[in-house]
Amino acid sequence: MTALLRPQVLPLTVLLWACSGKDADSADESDGWLVPLQDLGAPMAESPDLDVVAQSDALWFAGAHFLPGIDWDDPTIDIPLYLFETVAMQDAVADSGSCPYQVLDGGQTTWRSDCRSTNGYEWTGRMVQTNWSDEDISYTRWDADLHIEGDTERAEFDHLAIHGSVVYARGDGGDLQTGVQSNMRVDVSGLWSRADADDPREAAWLDWAWTGRDELTRSGHRIEGVARLGGLGTLGLSSEALTVDADCTSSPTGNITVSGVASVELGFHGSTDCRQCADLTTADGSVGETCAR
Repeated sequence: MTALLRPQVLPLTVLLWACSGKDADSADESDGWLVPLQDLGAPMAESPDLDVVAQSDALWFAGAHFLPGIDWDDPTIDIPLYLFETVAMQDAVADSGSCPYQVLDGGQTTWRSDCRSTNGYEWTGRMVQTNWSDEDISYTRWDADLHIEGDTERAEFDHLAIHGSVVYARGDGGDLQTGVQSNMRVDVSGLWSRADADDPREAAWLDWAWTGRDELTRSGHRIEGVARLGGLGTLGLSSEALTVDADCTSSPTGNITVSGVASVELGFHGSTDCRQCADLTTADGSVGETCAR
């Protein structure tokens, strides 16, 4: 996992999401998932409503926020953790060891706040990290209910909030390499505007949410979930085998179905055509493409 900022389905997922917990159900052998489904609470994103045909020119931008191999290794975990570890916990925002303060208890670390940092940030809520192993899988889980307000003229941002849970799983041998199950929502404002930067993520990250899962095996990434992006809407994403090529760090390889009012198929070319564009095929067979903005 890397969380580096650079310059993304189904009703079935929603129905199953609250059915299991840390003592999770056995792996979903009937449908091929290798990591037992975790109890991550009520879905943060559901009911895709985006007109994916009319707004097809925005699909690359949306995909970059939820699919591996475009701007992030895996944005469904990297974006929330980037906001916590890099933005919120920087010295200009947090007071190391006191606001928030850490509580260690076995395999669990809790960052508790309800404090005001030296530089004028009002913190409320907490972040909890829990580690455990079960059979041949090692888990790390983050549970967030955190709000930070920049109450100063020279704040790095105006508001930052992280809610929900995400579980990262690493296989120890076998077919599973890594798995991410995420049910997270973030809300951040002022991160770019306060730096006088005109960046479309300013609007997008006002309401970023993902409820879904991503498992990486030798075949690639299997992805299924529902995404929401500020200024755009809610869309479903599903792929059986999306691969990431080290020779092209800005485009994966493979097909993904994007659903909303209708559905389209995106075909990514990876290193064979590493130009940040994907073929787009509609249900009636029309072919076009969507590209980076």
